[in-house]
Amino acid sequence: MVDACRITGSPLRTGVDGSGVDVTTPGSVRYEGKCRLQEVSVPGGTGPQGAVAERPAWLVQQQVLQLPIAVTNVLVGDEVEMTASALDQRVVGRRLRVVSFTAKTHLTARRLQCEEIGSLPFASDRVAVLRAATFGDAYGNTLKDWTSTTSTPVVGLVEALPSDESPLSGGRTQVTNRFRVWLPAGTPVAAGDRLSWLGRTLEVDGDPEVFADAVAGLPLRVQASEIRG
Repeated sequence: MVDACRITGSPLRTGVDGSGVDVTTPGSVRYEGKCRLQEVSVPGGTGPQGAVAERPAWLVQQQVLQLPIAVTNVLVGDEVEMTASALDQRVVGRRLRVVSFTAKTHLTARRLQCEEIGSLPFASDRVAVLRAATFGDAYGNTLKDWTSTTSTPVVGLVEALPSDESPLSGGRTQVTNRFRVWLPAGTPVAAGDRLSWLGRTLEVDGDPEVFADAVAGLPLRVQASEIRG
């Protein structure tokens, strides 16, 4: 084992402050020392109401943390911080949560199945969420002013989907390029917003779906489109 980590109990909720925000205290350190981190591909996943999520299989990754067999006090829900790695410095700083254990006869190492906490190891697409300012017209309608926008930059994952073609008059063809975009938790995005990605502008079609089994900090999925022609 050439990596190192620190494992602590999950934070404890101790009350609520005057603003209604939960007050928590850090959990105690259960283990600190050598370990080994591996990743295993897990196909599929579940989405809202248990529906099968339409994710690419390579996106669903499971982290397996190996500890010395003598370590017996780690619990489900504990948090792991990778503190050192002799072979890959990208491992350092990753935060994981213990979700289950492997148990069998003749184990030579303690194996913990973990999930990523609040990071995006598989996402590398830089996306900006654009939201237009609004104003009212003389008839009481709310309109959007795309010359005045707010921009929220995030790192996510953009998947290109099959395009649609529709014939237009004059022999022209309208092409609708469709995309599925995974975004971090808390991203301010809604139907009618736009996404700026690689110099292209995508229209957000419908409100985002929220997946309870978020992988790598990407629980939000939106459908987007780009019309050309």
